[in-house]
Amino acid sequence: MIHHFSVRFVLVFIACLASSHLCLAYTFHWEIDQTLDGTEEATLIEPVKVVLSGQAVEVASHSASLFLKQKYSVHLNSAWSAEQAHGLLQTFESIPQNTNDPSEAELTVQPSVWRISQRHIENDIEIKIVNGQRVVTIAEEAFTYARPLMAEIDGVRGHFFSKRLHRAVVRFVTDNGASREVLEHILFERYGISLQVDYRELTRNTTQEGASRFMSFKDEELLAIISMLEESPKGMLHTPGLDYMVRRLDGTPHPFYPQAPAVAWPQAGYIEFAESAFKSQGLDYMHRLIVHEKAHFLWEHLFDEQLKRDWIELGGWYFQDTCQEGDSLLGLVDCERWSTTKQTEFVSAYAHAHDPNEDMAESISDYIVNPDKLRSRSPAKYEFIQNRIMHGTRYISQIREDLTFEVYNLYPDNVYPGRIIRVDIQVDGKPKEDKEVTIEIELHNEGDQDTAQASAVRVYSERGTSFDIWLYPIDSNGHWVETSHILRGHETLSKYAAAGYWRPTQISLRDPQGNERHGGQNDFGWGLYLDNPLADDTAPQYVPGSMKLSLSEGSERGRAYQILTATWDVIEENGVTFVFAYANDEIEDTYSRLAEYGTFDPKTNKARVDLIIPDYFPSGRYEINYVNMQDDALNRGGVYFTRPGHDLRDEPEAIDEKPASIQIKTTRPDTAPPVLDLNNIKISAVPTKPEKPDGETIVDISFRVKDNISGYRNTGLYLRDPQGTEHHFWHGGPDQYNIYFVGDPTVYKTYEKTIVLPVGSIPGTWGLAEMNVSDKAHNVLRANFTEIVRFEVSEASAKPVADAWYGLPLSQNWPNPFNSQTTISYFLNRSGSVRLDVWALNGQRIAVLREGKAAAGRHSLVWDGLDRHGREVASGVYLYRLITDQGVFTQKLTLIK
Repeated sequence: MIHHFSVRFVLVFIACLASSHLCLAYTFHWEIDQTLDGTEEATLIEPVKVVLSGQAVEVASHSASLFLKQKYSVHLNSAWSAEQAHGLLQTFESIPQNTNDPSEAELTVQPSVWRISQRHIENDIEIKIVNGQRVVTIAEEAFTYARPLMAEIDGVRGHFFSKRLHRAVVRFVTDNGASREVLEHILFERYGISLQVDYRELTRNTTQEGASRFMSFKDEELLAIISMLEESPKGMLHTPGLDYMVRRLDGTPHPFYPQAPAVAWPQAGYIEFAESAFKSQGLDYMHRLIVHEKAHFLWEHLFDEQLKRDWIELGGWYFQDTCQEGDSLLGLVDCERWSTTKQTEFVSAYAHAHDPNEDMAESISDYIVNPDKLRSRSPAKYEFIQNRIMHGTRYISQIREDLTFEVYNLYPDNVYPGRIIRVDIQVDGKPKEDKEVTIEIELHNEGDQDTAQASAVRVYSERGTSFDIWLYPIDSNGHWVETSHILRGHETLSKYAAAGYWRPTQISLRDPQGNERHGGQNDFGWGLYLDNPLADDTAPQYVPGSMKLSLSEGSERGRAYQILTATWDVIEENGVTFVFAYANDEIEDTYSRLAEYGTFDPKTNKARVDLIIPDYFPSGRYEINYVNMQDDALNRGGVYFTRPGHDLRDEPEAIDEKPASIQIKTTRPDTAPPVLDLNNIKISAVPTKPEKPDGETIVDISFRVKDNISGYRNTGLYLRDPQGTEHHFWHGGPDQYNIYFVGDPTVYKTYEKTIVLPVGSIPGTWGLAEMNVSDKAHNVLRANFTEIVRFEVSEASAKPVADAWYGLPLSQNWPNPFNSQTTISYFLNRSGSVRLDVWALNGQRIAVLREGKAAAGRHSLVWDGLDRHGREVASGVYLYRLITDQGVFTQKLTLIK
């Protein structure tokens, strides 16, 4: 529920307190000139009621187990029901893969024996080799919604199902992701995405980089990507305009957007992922990020202008393309940017801080992965996506039932923090001295529920440098408290920091219950000015060729470890605040290792970082691929170190200095994640005031972990409340800050975590959504306990789709083979967007033959064997692919010269 009110702002004063013609302090004061009434509240949502008819969608009467055996060499034991066998067959049929040829005596697919289990299994599937044969155990719970069930939501009939079994079978078909050829085949055939890239060509109009800045995806990363691409409605399995995905080198940031975990380039046809998209992240975060980046292509290539205009209006967005007189002088607004009149109807601060495109991408990602969050933050946006984009398809995220608990509260706090009504800023210090900055904000006060907890604010200079300041809640005496209507922070800035006005793009406020308010530049007044005549605008510079690596030894409780030290020369006049470096080993499945908290010696102008190498780190070559330095003025300088890379041209190209490297030998390398006993996680919850519950609840969680070598380190736990808000907690092992584990890591040990949910917590069913368990070697086990279940309306407009066709709309070219030209024909049963292109078998696009709108009916065109640059294509076998809103269809052709 939202209480609307009009707001007007007044700037009271900006003053310079002078002494001997020098400003000793700048003060700024702003407040609203009108008293506000009322509060703004999140919508308290009810669980979606799904009425299942108990009747599955009718299936054919043939024996699914027989087809599985004949076509896929899958042998089911006697415990399988006919319904389970059919669900497995349907899933196998949906995954592009090799199959047995009934005309051949020899099997193409090696046999496997499948068992079904009632126990919880990691990723729902376990594959073992027993006496030379693959034995597969799959969790029975993966079949609950594998076959669509007839269901009804809000009087609308449809099919209710999930893709959980699909994820498990993809793991089997790809050997848990180890079979890269099969993974790439699935990506290309089912989703139209290639991983085979000419990097120079692909980035020609974007970042202009070569193969040395990129690497191959890790197995688990591609499995996560496939799982989320599969969650799209059938008519959207192929993403319009998305042809490639690429992965940046571990430890290296994006050259334009260093904080971005991924960047979508809809015009260039690709998405790039950085290491930060996956390293130390949970599956929920990864899944939302993948959907988010895909959504940018829908905005660019699928949504019409009317839909975009309606979304812009719904979000209160407007484009501010001119500055009013005096605005730039005061540093109050950022000209030529999107802004919104709304502060609370967003699933994230990121969605609010940018533009309608990012708002849409964030909203769609939560619509699929965590829909309750969008339902509670903005029911209108939820309904917009449901009706205008998904054509009625809905998603429900369910948490494993035995990991849920109830919270009771007669007076829940769903009130957003109050609006900012006052800002006071003071800057103390002479022009050629360091500056002491104090910032205080006050929120509108309607009672105890519209307070905020400590919040971090990033403040930018006009040159783009920034600092973070924490605003802490204080009481009337200035003492820190948990929440308050007044927040204050202090920061010391160097006399070399950028001169002029500094400002935040956004102030985000949050309370302990997860209610969030986001204030944009036009929602509050701001004036932070630094009179710094000594301002330094030059970032620290690395001296080429100065990187040196060395090894030394250390010990902990008598157990030895090695220390990798990196040193390099720096050109910097005024001092360095921090340095850090990213080191990589040779193991493809490991992530970079961060050596932080480095030092800088101003006498020698040398930077130094140390990375501890215990005996459980991998052996082999270690090298530094990226270093970052920040000076006292907050200027940052980063340097890439990469080896000449190879792409489809197979021509090595160097664009950076080669990395310094060193050989390291360890005795007990550990590259396997810890083991979490999925069948022994226990959770209980008790209200602290059962006679008059107020939401304060004691939650006890116990779990068992073991590890093969390095030992257990810590676990990230994510509780999800009925509003879809996630609450993050850490559990650390008793020796998590030690280098070496104390005790026998290979023996299961039970750990316990007690969490006290605050007063005002949302009542209803909560659940443990995710656990990320780490060992000391930085290997991570990701256990996600949610299942995305989909409801597709029976009359969904996404039909017909590729899976429903028994004949392909893309005909075989004629003649085939051909020498000079060949004719390709295709049929559309309705008008729509079409793209027909030719691809090499290595995944490189050769030519685009047709792109644009096409009428229903039969179409033919001639290809003359030339690529998109007008050059003759070499003899060989090629793929031609038709992309429509009905699906993706592929055929082969042969060119002979």
